[in-house]
Amino acid sequence: MGHSACRVRRHRLVCRCRRWCPRAHLRRRRGRRTRGHRLPRTAARRREDSPRFINVSYLGATHHRVPESDSFFPYADAKKTVDDRLNSTEGLEYLILGPSALTLEPAVGYAIPTPGLPREDSHTSRELVAEIITVFADRRSLPRERTVEFVDGYLPAGEI
Repeated sequence: MGHSACRVRRHRLVCRCRRWCPRAHLRRRRGRRTRGHRLPRTAARRREDSPRFINVSYLGATHHRVPESDSFFPYADAKKTVDDRLNSTEGLEYLILGPSALTLEPAVGYAIPTPGLPREDSHTSRELVAEIITVFADRRSLPRERTVEFVDGYLPAGEI
């Protein structure tokens, strides 16, 4: 492999020529070590402290009024059944997240939905759902209110 190939930006990430791009090799090694050891140990410690369950449901699932003729009914009914089962469970630290219709848009922030917000008019980015899951997973304790509903908005996800 020639050293001139190391100057190509793409090649630097996989280059084996330590002489010309040592930072790429350090980044690659650090990333492998982080993924291989630190994250699982941290997650394992958290699980030992208190078992918890974060369920992603949908906005209004615990009190849905979707007619049986609607194609959304089987999904809504299954989510309501799971949510009801979690709400009747004792001894488990759990949280039910209620995002609205999911989109592929980038996350900006969250907002608390207003009562009576039509299902068709509210959206939540998948990225926001992932951010909120990580926010709650990193907390020592979950909120007393076991269902957290949210839509796209402008409040930072870390403040939920």
